[in-house]
Amino acid sequence: MTLGETLTEPSWRVHVLDGCKAKILRARELIEEVSHSINVWLTGHGPMVFDVADAGDSRWLILMPEMDRPPTRLGILVSDALHNLRSSLDHLIVSLVLANGEHPGQIQFPYCETEDSWNWRIRNKELGRIAPWGLDILRQHQPFSGASSLLLLREASNADKHNYYFPLSIGFRHGTSLKIDVADGHCSVLRLFEYMTPIFPGQPIYEVKTKGAEPQVESSAIALKCGFGLVHDGGLGLDLWLLRQMADDAESILNSFRSSPASG
Repeated sequence: MTLGETLTEPSWRVHVLDGCKAKILRARELIEEVSHSINVWLTGHGPMVFDVADAGDSRWLILMPEMDRPPTRLGILVSDALHNLRSSLDHLIVSLVLANGEHPGQIQFPYCETEDSWNWRIRNKELGRIAPWGLDILRQHQPFSGASSLLLLREASNADKHNYYFPLSIGFRHGTSLKIDVADGHCSVLRLFEYMTPIFPGQPIYEVKTKGAEPQVESSAIALKCGFGLVHDGGLGLDLWLLRQMADDAESILNSFRSSPASG
């Protein structure tokens, strides 16, 4: 049996990698649905009026306004995307074992952080059931070889089984267009605050300097970063860029096997 074979009925003969690829495509659809939903949510807010706090010496802090959290449903879409990406790689590993004439048992895609861990899994037969040509390709896509987003995929997928990713806004991107009106017409932006944790109303977004007059601020083009955090542990955060990177890396692995002569 080669990696290209699946069921024996001719009408059902499908390349085994097609199923894995379909799961990755579905994950990409879910990620883009999240992106679209975020844009719809932001558009619904329209211009926002920001509070301003006096920081002394003609400096002013522009504060985060009150706003709704993104729809809870977005977290479910993220969960489904993680599941499809993780299971696509598990299906690949099972197929590699079967193609080598072995029984897969409870095997799953390896996420080895060190070469010692990789070698141990080969010695204890977990990965030893895969042909050498398959191991050579897998080795190139391990975290210890630089595939860091796959390690995050494993951690996020495991966490999602026992927790829930909920959407939250984590900061304003550079390039957010703010309309700042000052009586004397003079205002300069000193800095943009960057957050990797949820922003709450009243936290500073920008620091600006005027000639003394208090600025009046509203947004004309909201550019929020929207991230996702775990309900019980906000430390393992995700955003659209990371999700897309996971999908790219998973697809890169499949493409490596698709171009292999052993894929049939």
